[in-house]
Amino acid sequence: MTKSTMIVRDLVDIPNETERVNASMKLLVDKRNAENLRVGYMWWKPGSKVDMHYHDVEELQLILYGNGRLTDCEGKRHPLRAGTMFHCPPGESGAHQIENTSQFPLCLLFIYPRQTFLSISLKPDKTSNRKPL
Repeated sequence: MTKSTMIVRDLVDIPNETERVNASMKLLVDKRNAENLRVGYMWWKPGSKVDMHYHDVEELQLILYGNGRLTDCEGKRHPLRAGTMFHCPPGESGAHQIENTSQFPLCLLFIYPRQTFLSISLKPDKTSNRKPL
């Protein structure tokens, strides 16, 4: 069990956990400093996207800046802009795809329960491939 202590840090002082050609992520709160939460900051370059996927736990996301589009499990598209939040239930009913449709970065804050970090990508043939997020 992790001992909880108050965390106060500037975002620029937190190193990137993952850095890809089109996206980067910083973990703000995780197993190193929290008992029950995983919180991160993610941003995508213009024109990039996250493929359709779901998690085995619920997830909350809040758009901090930029514009984009969320596609849900039924194929419905929702506009994303600063202040838009969405909650994804666990499992396939929470499947989502995020796309940056602007000429600027799309940035969001995500929150999960800390117990698991699995993501399941939906392939075009509907088979699933479990992999760490």
